Amino acid sequence: MLRYLLAFVAIAQAGEVSFHKDVMPILQAKCHGCHRPGEAAPMSFLSYSSTRPFAKAMREAVLAKRMPPWSAEAPHGTFRNDPSLTSGEIETIVKWADGGAKEGDPKQAPAAVTFVDGWNIGKPDAIFTMPEPYEVPARGVIDYQFIIVPTGLTEDKWVKAVEIRPGRRDVVHHAIAFVRPPGSKWLREAKSGVPYAKHPQESTTPSLPTEDMPEYLLSYTPGRPPTALEPGQARLIKAGSDIVFQLHYTTTGKVVRDQSRIGLVYADRAPSQRVATLPISNRTFAIPPGDPRYAVNATGRLLEPARMTRIIPHMHLRGKAFEVAMVEPSGERKTLLNVPKYDFRWQHAYELKEPVELKPGARIECTGWYDNSPNNPDNPDPKKRIRWGDQSWDEMMLNYVDVAVTPGVEPWNVLARPVPAAQTGGSVKEKFYGVYKLISFETRHNDGRVEYPYGPKVIGRITYDRQSRMSALLMDTERPKPASVPAAQSGAGTWRTATEADMRGTLIGFVAYHGLFDVDEVKGVVIHHVKAALNPNWVGTDLIRAYSFEGNRLTLTVQNATSKGVLVWEREPD
Repeated sequence: MLRYLLAFVAIAQAGEVSFHKDVMPILQAKCHGCHRPGEAAPMSFLSYSSTRPFAKAMREAVLAKRMPPWSAEAPHGTFRNDPSLTSGEIETIVKWADGGAKEGDPKQAPAAVTFVDGWNIGKPDAIFTMPEPYEVPARGVIDYQFIIVPTGLTEDKWVKAVEIRPGRRDVVHHAIAFVRPPGSKWLREAKSGVPYAKHPQESTTPSLPTEDMPEYLLSYTPGRPPTALEPGQARLIKAGSDIVFQLHYTTTGKVVRDQSRIGLVYADRAPSQRVATLPISNRTFAIPPGDPRYAVNATGRLLEPARMTRIIPHMHLRGKAFEVAMVEPSGERKTLLNVPKYDFRWQHAYELKEPVELKPGARIECTGWYDNSPNNPDNPDPKKRIRWGDQSWDEMMLNYVDVAVTPGVEPWNVLARPVPAAQTGGSVKEKFYGVYKLISFETRHNDGRVEYPYGPKVIGRITYDRQSRMSALLMDTERPKPASVPAAQSGAGTWRTATEADMRGTLIGFVAYHGLFDVDEVKGVVIHHVKAALNPNWVGTDLIRAYSFEGNRLTLTVQNATSKGVLVWEREPD
């Protein structure tokens, strides 16, 4: 009788689901990236004792497919970093919880996974840390902070893995690491190692020449594990480059100090493919108050052949859904990513299982849908018209794509990103569209004096169009004519004979620049993102002007501590 009883018990035990034998392999494969000390999750699943209290919650989360978090919908794209549980894995966790969440035999557990000092990428070859901790106040809104860390590299480096480690995860809303190439004019006004706050309406990466553009290296958001590249792929960091941290901090009610860092693993040889991350965005939208599903579009057009390896959509609290599609030169359209329920709390990077071949002439079309209605529980204010902005109560329409190219090909030349037509929703920006002639330009000093920087007979033109492009010309009509250049001569080459005094007199009375523009209605300013200018110091900068309209006249004002410049423009007939 005892023999039959023991046999029955053995059979029953063989059918039991236990932690060490059945559940731990699933946790190692799908959960330990977040559920371990020092990572994004608030609880650790490394041991039975730390996991057992959450057995019931785990059961509910996997049945509802809330965990592991994943937002892409099949069959639109397959992704190699998809952590979703199989039906068999879900059934195992449910049976374990329903069966009393038994521990089982520790000897049946899989080999423990070793983590290197908290790094997911293994031991870094180089670690770059913020020189000093940043003190995050207890309350208030904090503009994006930029901190420049020189790499000190004396030779180009190929990087195969990158990871950002926040010093304080409770206050780091997100972080992005950029590589600023040597000689770039981007953020040159900022001092190395000293936190620099960009105005919320200033462009993070304004219209710069290709050689000045920073390269996106990696971003950190809670719950998104870092990713290593495929064999034969690497990112390039040129000798003399700087790492630029962009940090978005949120307050917690107490003063804390953050000192984030980034780790790099170098490739031991030159790769067969260079990987770079390129943005496709739309900054011209205005989401109407109360709209439950407002669509915003952005497009990138392929100029050079490449391969797409990763897709990273980004929206804020009103983000509802997101889709990325490829339109071939033939017109054939294929959906690459469909996120029907976008969740701001889980911003995923979708790594394509099979890279998508990008052909010149093809288009990458992105659409984001936004819920600005009272039915959105995350909506800060459904009565407000929403535009592009850094903070979570503003919005963004941004999609990053990783492209792989042959080393030697400049990634920024792969994709043309036309400025989208303005989706104003009745915004003030519409008032700017048109061509204006200059009526007057005065400098009004605080002591009452009035001066005319370009003379009392200044003339000029400024243009704003629906593609967010702008251009401006101003000229002092009484500029002295250069005596050293014969009036009969023409052409740029003839100016080489002019004297320094003549050149100074000619140029000091002339202004010319063009670029893109944005309007911040809340602050009442128009921002000119300068792409080209007669004054080379303006290239790549933002010129911010207060504005006011009265009839067919537009007044732009530049204020400083002792005076303000006032330019009055009059719209010309269409």
